[in-house]
Amino acid sequence: MWIYVQESWTLFTMLYRSWCHNPVATVALCLLTQNYEHASNLVQRFSNIEITASLLIEIDRLVQLIESPIFSFLRLQLLVPMDHAHLVKTLYGLLMLLPQSTAFNCLKQRLSCVPVIMEVEQEMKSRRKR
Repeated sequence: MWIYVQESWTLFTMLYRSWCHNPVATVALCLLTQNYEHASNLVQRFSNIEITASLLIEIDRLVQLIESPIFSFLRLQLLVPMDHAHLVKTLYGLLMLLPQSTAFNCLKQRLSCVPVIMEVEQEMKSRRKR
């Protein structure tokens, strides 16, 4: 993970302090730094805040950002969902918050591949044991 380097951790904590006032920006920072467990915890805490149109628009923009080249590493990590369970949980959490829209359909389509990949991964592991 990116944040295990001391300099990176220092930068992360400095950015976190300034971004934490915006829940979606904080989740984006966690996704960008591959701090998926914390991102998952934050998304679950969204149930404690008011879900406004403004918040939904920000989540919509985050989904668009996830589809951009800067987050290609994140999408590739979905190929190994067993190793990135918190990432999958975070993305499903965002999906559950979104109303059915273009962003919802885009994220739903992206995540529809994960169960298939999990089955292939489990099959590969069982073959190695034989």
